[in-house]
Amino acid sequence: MRDTDLFQLALGLTSPWKVMRSEFSAGDGQLDLHVDFPAGSRFACAECGHEGCGAHDTKSETWRHLDFFQHRTFLHARTPRVICPTCGVHKVNVPWARAGSGFTLLFEAYVLALAKAMPIANIAEWMGENDTRLWRILEHYVWEAVEKQDLSELRQIAADETSARRGHDYISLFVDMGSRKVVYVAEGKDAGTVKEFADFLESHGGDREAISDASIDMGAAFESGIKENFANAEITFDKFHVIKLANEAVDEVRREEARNNYQIKGRRYIFLKNVGNLTTEEKEALSGLEAQNLDTTQAMQIRMNLQQLFTMGAKSARRFLLLLERLGSDKRSGADEKAGQDDHGQGGRHSAINRYRPFQRGSGGDQRQRPSRQTQGQGLTSIPTEAKADISPGRVSSALGFAQSGEADDGASAGCGGADQSKSGKTIEPAAGDRA
Repeated sequence: MRDTDLFQLALGLTSPWKVMRSEFSAGDGQLDLHVDFPAGSRFACAECGHEGCGAHDTKSETWRHLDFFQHRTFLHARTPRVICPTCGVHKVNVPWARAGSGFTLLFEAYVLALAKAMPIANIAEWMGENDTRLWRILEHYVWEAVEKQDLSELRQIAADETSARRGHDYISLFVDMGSRKVVYVAEGKDAGTVKEFADFLESHGGDREAISDASIDMGAAFESGIKENFANAEITFDKFHVIKLANEAVDEVRREEARNNYQIKGRRYIFLKNVGNLTTEEKEALSGLEAQNLDTTQAMQIRMNLQQLFTMGAKSARRFLLLLERLGSDKRSGADEKAGQDDHGQGGRHSAINRYRPFQRGSGGDQRQRPSRQTQGQGLTSIPTEAKADISPGRVSSALGFAQSGEADDGASAGCGGADQSKSGKTIEPAAGDRA
């Protein structure tokens, strides 16, 4: 078999296109394949598809192809322009590349595959290409996919912002929670980006009135944008940002308490890590600190109770929140005076514990009850088995008790994106003035 026949088969070329010759330079590490068509060949019009159009003139072009082993490979061909009786003179679309691209379709497909796992700058260095040219490939196919989207079945969305570059240069991402895919990206992070997405949704077959759930962070801009543009959407504050606020509160308590307690200085991550991620040394240190009945330990337990809530089924989570709120309301007014006496003579718990407590604010009283040893366990008898979390300031490890026994008793998760969570999400939301 001749080399030209081999390359003809490898490239998958059909009549009238044919590999005429190949040139290989070992010194340059390059393979050049020259493709042409016989005189008198007929082509289809690129505009209307009319068959049998004769060539008007030709233009020589070159395309980068996949490497031949370690050697760069290029295709060279005369691209004809044809005379269409309907459309006039137009350039023919060659079968191995898209119009206007300097790369073959197989080369572009390889770049797209690599782009899922590598930065474009690394791909450009690996393939010996300018990264600007590779970015053009991605831009073409990304916008092509965006315009082809059918959002008629979109019902649950999530929105979040991220930094596009260093500094305050933000973009907002909107995700289809059903397919877990990004469907729209907008510059900025204000309420206007939500309106842009709503307009985009309707231009691609969607209906803003059909959106039933929206998972967002606690930013006022996204919240107001969702309320203005998706009137029927029930808002869920996503778990990441809820726990992030709780962690900030724990650290605030720790910093304040560390001023007078040298034993917790330099132990920040013991209180911010999940207990399961602590090293043996850190667990031993935490066990020694638990016996001191610290404010920081109490704040840590509040965060842990909040985390465990997300492991329950939606029905259990609702019951758990209602029972915690009822317990807090019943005990708070009668225990405030006692709590102040137990707080090392400081007259109350740290303010961050009050601000970020996982109880819904009631109409009376600003301070949260600090469960003392005398009140531990009281009022917990009605909490369901899967929700028996230790909310006392005793052993931290006991607060993990129900995390593995939470039942998804209605088949729905209380995690991000669920409609049931949005009801409980309102319960654990800090007041607007307390948000980070």
